[in-house]
Amino acid sequence: MLLFIIRYTRLKEVSNTIDLAISIAAIVLFLILAYYQLGVHKKMFPVSLVAINRGVVMNYVMLYAIFDSTIRFKFNTLMLVYTLYLVGFELGPALLKKRQNWRYPLLLLGLVLALFNYTYFVGLFLLAVFVGTDNRILNDALYTDPDLDSERAFLIKYQLSCVGNVSQQLIYMTTIYFISYFTDINALGFFNNISNGPTNSTLYGVHLFITAIVFIYAAVTFYFAREKE
Repeated sequence: MLLFIIRYTRLKEVSNTIDLAISIAAIVLFLILAYYQLGVHKKMFPVSLVAINRGVVMNYVMLYAIFDSTIRFKFNTLMLVYTLYLVGFELGPALLKKRQNWRYPLLLLGLVLALFNYTYFVGLFLLAVFVGTDNRILNDALYTDPDLDSERAFLIKYQLSCVGNVSQQLIYMTTIYFISYFTDINALGFFNNISNGPTNSTLYGVHLFITAIVFIYAAVTFYFAREKE
């Protein structure tokens, strides 16, 4: 419900006070969401981290990167990003069939490449390759887990991925709301090119922060997933 409210407020200009109120509500929701997933997380650790990480990376490419790249490169990048994602997702399992242990290094490299304009879309492609490869491995891990009902494995996978997806959205939106409130700029400027929107330095600062969050979570997941493998 809160995500739909967030998306609706992006369709029209609202006061920064409303943005701040939504931010606080989003943080509370995030904490509640995390708390109620602890039981599932403990039971499946570290596979649960892998599933959540999948949602985080998917949201970074399929939602965040579309807004960021459209503002950055001054053209609608929706179809370009979706194409990169579909191609990378489908090719990933084949490209890394004999080198599956490369997927996390490629993910971290892709996040670094996404920091620079010249390699931005190459970075997104590497993220898509990771998601496609990791999706296949995650399916195998969940369906053969002795602690899980195989009939529910599919639902558990998407439940945990949704946690990562929603969490990443909330982090992105709350970051924007706090910045727009304390700097008195129009939050819509993070989604469209408008005159009273954020400066290029502010946009890049947000990009650094969001990418760093995804990088840290991916690195932590890599550490624990590597030990299990």
